[in-house]
Amino acid sequence: MRVAFVLFFVLMSNLSLFGQDSLKKGYIIYECEDSVGDAVIINPDTRSMFKGGGTALWMYVKKNVVVPSDVMFSSRTIILNAGVSIDSMGRVAKVEATDWETDEWRQLGENVVKALKRMPVWVPRTSFDKSKHYKDYRVIVIIVHNGKLSMKFDSKIYH
Repeated sequence: MRVAFVLFFVLMSNLSLFGQDSLKKGYIIYECEDSVGDAVIINPDTRSMFKGGGTALWMYVKKNVVVPSDVMFSSRTIILNAGVSIDSMGRVAKVEATDWETDEWRQLGENVVKALKRMPVWVPRTSFDKSKHYKDYRVIVIIVHNGKLSMKFDSKIYH
């Protein structure tokens, strides 16, 4: 009974921190870990993910992004941030990329956007209990350095 009371008190005291609807929407779950009643957040939402993970996404990018020849043979480093909106069904809803500084950059950007728009369905963002799917926004960083294509996704760099 003491643990349940402490849990209720912790939940009520944190409602203003997360907003009263947070608990109703299932974003936050509290669980008492010990007799002291320390509350922790468990089971957060799962981010959307390309089927097969980052390595499979990298294989897709390598296969489908056409690097223009003037970029491939340039000594410049081009970094392109592509934002991908994933709908609640896992489909790519929208792809946005950073502004272009040069024509070679523009051509690479258009090729990246075109390839990412054609991506297969992702595993959608899901609630902690896997009962609901949500929209998500992911950033894929495309890098061309000394003619070599690389990608950064989820804090990992793929070559």
